[in-house]
Amino acid sequence: MSSKWRRFEVLLPLQFNDRRDVPAEWLAEAVLEIVDHFGAASYETQKVEGHWRHGGVLYRDNLVRVIVDVPDSAKNRE
Repeated sequence: MSSKWRRFEVLLPLQFNDRRDVPAEWLAEAVLEIVDHFGAASYETQKVEGHWRHGGVLYRDNLVRVIVDVPDSAKNRE
């Protein structure tokens, strides 16, 4: 059995593109779905600000980070 681990980080948006807030229960459901699949997850409540360009327009996102550490296996890399 491998003792190596792989970390995945997922950024979840706090607002939709029209700036309405994503319901907190949706974020909680996303985290719990990850926990159900992988057994554990960490959720950072500190806001992450993302910046990206598309079609010459600068966009900003407010995000939170979900972190999951899993054994480095072919199944977990799918």
